[in-house]
Amino acid sequence: MEQPLFGIPPSDMASSFAQIATTLITLIEQVHSLKMLVVDIKPENFMLAYNSTKKSHPLHSRLRIIDVALFEKFLDAMTQKHRQDVYPNGPIVGTPVYASLNVLEGHAVSRRDDIEALGYVILEMLLMIHHDASVTSSDGKQEPIPVHGLLPWSSGKCDKDILNNKKSIMEGFLSTTKSSTKKSAAHSLSSSSFLDNLCQYGNESAAHALREYMALSRQLAYMDSPDYEALKKIVGKIVIHLPKKSATASSSSSSTDIKTSRAKAPSHGDIKPSRETASSSTNFVIFFRPPPRGGVLMPAS
Repeated sequence: MEQPLFGIPPSDMASSFAQIATTLITLIEQVHSLKMLVVDIKPENFMLAYNSTKKSHPLHSRLRIIDVALFEKFLDAMTQKHRQDVYPNGPIVGTPVYASLNVLEGHAVSRRDDIEALGYVILEMLLMIHHDASVTSSDGKQEPIPVHGLLPWSSGKCDKDILNNKKSIMEGFLSTTKSSTKKSAAHSLSSSSFLDNLCQYGNESAAHALREYMALSRQLAYMDSPDYEALKKIVGKIVIHLPKKSATASSSSSSTDIKTSRAKAPSHGDIKPSRETASSSTNFVIFFRPPPRGGVLMPAS
């Protein structure tokens, strides 16, 4: 039995944030090493291995990527060279809430887009942790995450709405002037409600690191190979802070068993992938684990 990425108790996700984010990048890197693209990156496609022999293993070591129905090769079958971009006629593929700005604007998917899409998943991880710490019902129980998700563009009614909202917010996010001092960095990172949400509880440095990650992914050209090690280094230094009261309450209510934070696993506003998946004969599930050092990618047992 497997459990979803966003089924991790937020207090546990906070304490393992850097390791989880680093492992997610490793999973994408391993798919790319097979000359393949994930295309449809979203929280629901990352799962935790969950059985009696793996409960005690670190959370990040149990992460798997599933559902390869939209995986694509990025090499041309005839020339074995990187396929050409088809902008502005590229179809919108994957889940628009997480799809890269380039894909939403009509570019073909490439490795840079998997990396950018993963950045949105990691951003939502931080928002989910903050949501858990701040939203509590009158009886003291944590309220579920809104069906539309926590990314501010999740409630868009169509692909164009999502593109316009995401582009506006991310341009503001990435254009924030870098600052050499913690005080001025905190001030500059508070320029929008989105940044305010990311910076809650003294997490300005985490928001700054995620901005650095997104800036690096947005700088990639269509055929560029991402610098996976640089990306891992960026997220690997993130430390998440939580209010003591919330952290205590969360840890007391959690156990070694993973509990789902959402009542269901919605497609964020019921927005389905813009390209239908392949026929049922190819719509299968496969699990990948990061390989041991020097090893190869292997299916999980």
